[in-house]
Amino acid sequence: MQASPIIIRSIEAIPFIHSAEYPSHKSFETVLLNDTCRFRQPAVHELLLTAAHILKFRFPVSRNRLALERLVQRCIQHPKLSKNAVKEIPLPVLEEQAQRLFHTFVPDISPEQANQNRVFSLYLMMEDCLQFNPTAWVKQDIEALGLLDGDILHGSFYQTHEHQPQALTSILMEHGYQTDFLEGASSTAEVPSDLLYLTCRHLTHPFPWVSLLEKSDCQALLQMPSEDLPNNIHPRQMGALHKLSQIHHHLSTCQAYQALSITPDTLAEALKKLSSIITSGHTLQGPQKLIRPVYTLALVEGATEEILLPPLAKCLGFNFLEQGVLVLPAGGKNQVLQLYRQYKTLLNIPMVVVLDQDAEEIHTLLQQDCRLDDILFLLPEGEFEDIYDPTLLAYTINTCYQPHLPVHAKQFQTDQFTPPASGRSEQLKVLWRELGLGDFEKTKLAKNLSTQLLQISQKNTTESISIPPSVQTLLEQIDSAATRTKKKMLL
Repeated sequence: MQASPIIIRSIEAIPFIHSAEYPSHKSFETVLLNDTCRFRQPAVHELLLTAAHILKFRFPVSRNRLALERLVQRCIQHPKLSKNAVKEIPLPVLEEQAQRLFHTFVPDISPEQANQNRVFSLYLMMEDCLQFNPTAWVKQDIEALGLLDGDILHGSFYQTHEHQPQALTSILMEHGYQTDFLEGASSTAEVPSDLLYLTCRHLTHPFPWVSLLEKSDCQALLQMPSEDLPNNIHPRQMGALHKLSQIHHHLSTCQAYQALSITPDTLAEALKKLSSIITSGHTLQGPQKLIRPVYTLALVEGATEEILLPPLAKCLGFNFLEQGVLVLPAGGKNQVLQLYRQYKTLLNIPMVVVLDQDAEEIHTLLQQDCRLDDILFLLPEGEFEDIYDPTLLAYTINTCYQPHLPVHAKQFQTDQFTPPASGRSEQLKVLWRELGLGDFEKTKLAKNLSTQLLQISQKNTTESISIPPSVQTLLEQIDSAATRTKKKMLL
């Protein structure tokens, strides 16, 4: 009979997974939540999908938990657990089980690889610390461990901005995590207690990132043309593999990385070196959604802006990927307000909020909440579709949709940057019906426009497309915000 998953506070009562040799066969049994569970070995694409979730820009506490839940639920064979049951697994148990699943894929790890895995985990942690407030991260992590504000033992923890090493040590000990860096706090006085806590958390159950990258399966995938990839490998998984590979290569080419040792006595120097490597200005190519680290967050209403802002920036000579600019769609103007309020206390980086003209009320509310370094931008043209260049729009429709009657730029022209009174989006819906093109899909058109814009940007000319002055100003502000953040982090 399967035991009901219960979150247990007492460390003695938590049924930790037995520390046995990692099996090399395709499935294994382990004790989870007082029950014997059978897991199968994960496939490489499942590990890469987990990596893609972990590399994604999202607050680390919820992001990492969700990624590990998905991996465990995919690989458990008996008994089957529902999503709700997996959500109830205590975080230390979940992390240890996920680590074991990774290690079934790379069971034989040398001491040198083990150290590289630890350094790689700290590198990813330091990237997140550049983007997110470590104090907020620690607080939410402790809450995720089951310690609430009313807890008698740790209630004082929430009353100060400075987290005391003794309190953090007791929290980690209570949940079975290593505490050596916090216990040696006197020898790491240069390192804030928040970073000491996060270091303990990351090095208790580090994932074998480097060992995974050096596995023959991953090496074969890296060298494989995209058209030859197996059906179960998706672009976002390959994006994660390429990103991890580039980080590993970047670390390997830095002489400081070779001699990095992670001990309480050397931690301060190791973190400084890792921060220096991260902010060294090296550009890691890869998918726009896997930008790391992010130096400026452009918070927009929908997918159209997410798709088109980066290629528009390229037409003006700005490279969002190199500058560390992430465009994040909120899913609507009301969601922009919610997401901004959520992120403003969590982020170390500036936000540029882009709203359509009809979001004046949201813009007013944001002005009351706005942080000093953040930028609010209300699009004067109306909706984002209203800034489309008529010539480019007509060319894209004719090329990508091949209507039975050709479309001409003059059909979209009123004033140079003034769309019709009804808005260009409504105009396009009518045109789609007249041409028999079916339902108008804004996102599909944006992707087709993006392809054309990228081709234009490769010609190093802005003469082929008209970009409204307001949008040029917006893109300049985003680029400047990222440049300032980079310089500040380099100091």
